Amino acid sequence: MAEAKPLLERSFFQRLLENLNLPSIMLDTQYRMHPALIDFPSKRFYNGLLKSGVTENERSTPIEIRFVNPKIPLMFVDVDQGRELIHGSNIFNRQEVDIVCQTIQTLLPKQKPNLLP
Repeated sequence: MAEAKPLLERSFFQRLLENLNLPSIMLDTQYRMHPALIDFPSKRFYNGLLKSGVTENERSTPIEIRFVNPKIPLMFVDVDQGRELIHGSNIFNRQEVDIVCQTIQTLLPKQKPNLLP
């Protein structure tokens, strides 16, 4: 496994660009996540160059969930009873899937999605 470590330290895309000697262009604007969540990945992975293409109003914080800091809609959920299972080439955690489904149903009560993992 030690011989694979240098390969795993860089993404497949990085290795492809390096091995084929191709020029690349950084896409510096993201549109999916709340702008308050950009700071960490921008500093950690993109030398502070990543920016948000959306405003806080375009990614409003759901009122159904009480975040520790309402200005930063981020939370970590400890699924202490969960365990990873292997099914073919997939690894999954049934308890984590259940929590995600419950969260979606909380956030979309009007649509009442019938989510079953």
